[in-house]
Amino acid sequence: MGGGRAAAIAAEDLLVQHVLGRDPRAVEAIWESMYWSTLIQGRAGLVMNGMSAIDIALWDRIVTHREAKSMIFQQDSMFS
Repeated sequence: MGGGRAAAIAAEDLLVQHVLGRDPRAVEAIWESMYWSTLIQGRAGLVMNGMSAIDIALWDRIVTHREAKSMIFQQDSMFS
């Protein structure tokens, strides 16, 4: 099993419950929740890879949302 697939399994088994149903803009709180819940599993290798993937996805969502809002604002301003 490759590292990417194993990290996905680790993320699904250990980390997803810390993201589902939460405000995706609360990146720091989600990360802290994931961090403290993985004390027993260790914070290296696959667990950290999974946490990193989730963290990046959350930040990407925030940036993409902001860029989309900015583009809409710019288009509205052009026609005002």
